[in-house]
Amino acid sequence: MKDRLKNCGRAILSFLRKIKNREFVQPAFFPQRNFWLYLLLIAFALVFTQVLLSPISGVIFLFVLFLPILSLLYLLIEVLCVKLYLNVSAQEAEKHSPVDFSLTLSNESPLPYPFVEAVITVPSDDAVRCISQKTKLSLIPFGNYVIEKTLAFAYRGAYEIGISELCFYDFFRLFRYRVKLDLFRELFVVPRRLSLPVESGGDSRQEETETVVLQSGQDNTEMSDIRGYQPGDSLRSVHWKLSSKTQDLMVRQYARNADRQTFLFVDTALRYDTSDRRFLPDINEYATDGVVEGAIALALKALRQGGQTVTLVWFDSRGADDRCAFRLLSENDLDQIFRLFATAPITETEYSIADLANLMEDNFDGAIFAFVAGGLSDRLTAAICAMELPAGAKQEVYTFQPYEQIAPSARSAYLDGVEAYRDELLRHGITVHDLRETVLSKEEVTDVE
Repeated sequence: MKDRLKNCGRAILSFLRKIKNREFVQPAFFPQRNFWLYLLLIAFALVFTQVLLSPISGVIFLFVLFLPILSLLYLLIEVLCVKLYLNVSAQEAEKHSPVDFSLTLSNESPLPYPFVEAVITVPSDDAVRCISQKTKLSLIPFGNYVIEKTLAFAYRGAYEIGISELCFYDFFRLFRYRVKLDLFRELFVVPRRLSLPVESGGDSRQEETETVVLQSGQDNTEMSDIRGYQPGDSLRSVHWKLSSKTQDLMVRQYARNADRQTFLFVDTALRYDTSDRRFLPDINEYATDGVVEGAIALALKALRQGGQTVTLVWFDSRGADDRCAFRLLSENDLDQIFRLFATAPITETEYSIADLANLMEDNFDGAIFAFVAGGLSDRLTAAICAMELPAGAKQEVYTFQPYEQIAPSARSAYLDGVEAYRDELLRHGITVHDLRETVLSKEEVTDVE
């Protein structure tokens, strides 16, 4: 008997603990604390009526008795008459561009609703990330509750704006009705699309490729197919004789020499521990944005030089094995995956970008290995230096150092470490580039329309 009482007591304590920690999921319709007070009130009204035995006491008792029914009717009208409207001015925007959004709860009835709660997901004031918050609000008859903001997002990524839950209460707060919602608008904030000057001086990949073949006879490309014209194709690749027969513009499709390959290994992983007071809270977002913008510019430059392919590899929690890889033959290919790459989330992984090369199954002979990182570390430097290169391959390292996101007191020591890693790479014959100087400098970079 004692064991049963102990087990019962433990079960009750466990249930109360779950309620306290909000682990107990209440149903959509649930009586509130005032309802239990109401039960005491109705018992008191019954005693009061029996004692007085007067018409007034009877009316009071009937009012108290029917109060829950009135509350339920009030709650039903509230649920039916409160409408929700969500508007976001754009589905995609470049970072630092203003975006307007508004969230409106409208009361379309003549009754006031003073007790409404909403779980809303909106961008934080600094527009670094979206946060969920519970908001208590009141709706006057035929009135609106409006949240309006205009924000310029500081970092690229996919942001969700909307409302996940509404809780309605009757006027006496006897009952609560919870409505689970999934009303969200996804906003894609993409990085700047930057362009570096093409060293060969050509304007497009196919124009450069054809010029090389005609003038020097080098076998950098060969015609592999004929297809319909697409926007962005060079007019010099149009097959005019065939186009005159078919009455449609047809272009020559060229295949690149497989020996001319560039592999861009892009570090979109979580690298900085923000619990360390040396780093500011958004250092990972800042570093990853610089890495992504630099990788886009490097990919565009390589594709426009002609006669080579670009394989873009990055960490991504949305992909298989937390990584994504795409082979790009033209700028059109980059356009097709641009949003996917541009909004790549910062991914937690135990691998370094040097490990990405080992995970690839490809022919690396004569390839360029370009590692794009948001900083250098012991592990990354050692891994790159220890790589065994295939015949004719070479390595390059591009870094974006987040100096601004490091506490001034720790910045000097951080810079000393960066220089030590750079010297170690140079000793192994590996070229090290600063993305701030080669890609992201205002003098050399132009925005692509």
